[in-house]
Amino acid sequence: IGRTKAYEQARLYLDTNGEDGLPCIRVGDSIRFLRHGIEDLIGAPIATEGESDDDRPSAPAPPRPKRRHSTVENNPQLFSA
Repeated sequence: IGRTKAYEQARLYLDTNGEDGLPCIRVGDSIRFLRHGIEDLIGAPIATEGESDDDRPSAPAPPRPKRRHSTVENNPQLFSA
């Protein structure tokens, strides 16, 4: 859903004390949507990247290779007049 619709549903939820709308909580000036509310809305669990369907943690990503900095050789002829 779009941002406008999400805020509309959040206001509805907060105004009806949770009887209607999209479940959310207010944290300071922010509104945070509850995962279970979104899952109920779409009718399926939310799978994040690296998360399997059975909620087992996946293996950590392999380490990235370190960058090799090219070594600049001193070339006296490069700036000679």
